[in-house]
Amino acid sequence: MNDKPPLPTGARAAAFAIAAALLGACASAPVETFHTLRPAAAAWPASTIAVAPVTLPALVDRPQWVLRDADGAVRILEQQRWAQPLAADLAQALGEDLAREIAAAGITTPALQLALRVERFDTLAAPAPAIADTYSWTLACTGAATPLRQGRWDSGVVPLAGAAAPAAPSTPPSPPFDAWRAAHAQALAGAARAVVRSLAEQPPRCP
Repeated sequence: MNDKPPLPTGARAAAFAIAAALLGACASAPVETFHTLRPAAAAWPASTIAVAPVTLPALVDRPQWVLRDADGAVRILEQQRWAQPLAADLAQALGEDLAREIAAAGITTPALQLALRVERFDTLAAPAPAIADTYSWTLACTGAATPLRQGRWDSGVVPLAGAAAPAAPSTPPSPPFDAWRAAHAQALAGAARAVVRSLAEQPPRCP
């Protein structure tokens, strides 16, 4: 038998209000979104070029997506994250891009290793949404210490067509993150094309 006296009407109302507030807070909790530079596309033959290592600027070498504003401010977004370490995502995406470009060029290569240094990987929120990526790379025969050649590829600042700048830093950025992701992926594909052009113009020879 429950001998506890019933709560007064006011206390019951307050308890219900607190419970409703807690439920509302749970319902409106931010949801994490995970991104990758690798689209869900048809499989390509395994590349003869292994991409490793990949080095990143310390600012973007983190799980969270980093946005730059026009005033030099940087936003590290807890709810927008990479699905795996960004260096690993870049290595896998570039490997797939290289396989595709090699197949399209109709060339064959010996087993090579490409070291990628990411000099810049910027997602620009203002003054207008854009990306700016710079990659430098070194190619060597697999297992060799002496490089065969080096190169550098710079996307420049690539505005996102039809995108408007956010009204204020506290305003959710526009365009959708998928547009930034796609622009970074296209910039990486441009670096892959530059590597394959180099291989087509001067085929490498390995022992």
